[in-house]
Amino acid sequence: MRASNGGFSVLEALIAFVILAASLAALLPPMERMISRTSNAEQAWLAHEIGLSRLALLRAAPGMAVEETNGINGAFSWEMTLKPELLADEAPSGFGELMRVHLVVRDRATGRRLAEFETLHRGAAR
Repeated sequence: MRASNGGFSVLEALIAFVILAASLAALLPPMERMISRTSNAEQAWLAHEIGLSRLALLRAAPGMAVEETNGINGAFSWEMTLKPELLADEAPSGFGELMRVHLVVRDRATGRRLAEFETLHRGAAR
């Protein structure tokens, strides 16, 4: 009878390695999905920030006219439309007409819509 030296045999170490490798392989697909979702969320957040930035520039620009504008900001493109918004009981106030603003931010590579804004803006004084 041989006395045990208290260590692991090569076969036991190999089996442990195979179990560890199989466990890591099982975790790869969920990790890839998580990374993809994180990337998509970051892209949507950046598109939202670009949209808010465009709206802030609109508020800072006095007297924007009725128009359609577009531009590129890094990996994103945006389109903004300003149209007069007529209210039933609106009388000329001298403070400018009310404009409906529609803004869409897209991924330049895919054209996928990432953020969309619709708001009202006080246009140029009459």
